[in-house]
Amino acid sequence: MVSEHHFVSFRDTLDRLPVSGIIRFIEMEKNMIESDFANGRIELHEDEFSILNFCRFIEAAVVGFKIPPRIVPVDHESFYREIVQRMVATRELPPYANRQFEMVFGGFPQQMAA
Repeated sequence: MVSEHHFVSFRDTLDRLPVSGIIRFIEMEKNMIESDFANGRIELHEDEFSILNFCRFIEAAVVGFKIPPRIVPVDHESFYREIVQRMVATRELPPYANRQFEMVFGGFPQQMAA
């Protein structure tokens, strides 16, 4: 199943990208998943929901919007946190994005198992 490997591919690509390319990549990935789902080419599984939630968070953080809390697998959350920290450190995201990340993804006592 494609979904089982989607996060791994997404993670590996983000790890290789310069920070300055992350926002554009995230925008393209979000659009691709939404289009593929809308056109019946894929079903949304845990990886796709996780990736979409992260993409939507980044999109909102860039423009200063808040989004409601989301649940993602714990291993995804820790990776996403690292990406946000890298982006804040290089000023691709505003400083409050770290705190906003914790409010969106870190506020759950139990998260989905990976």
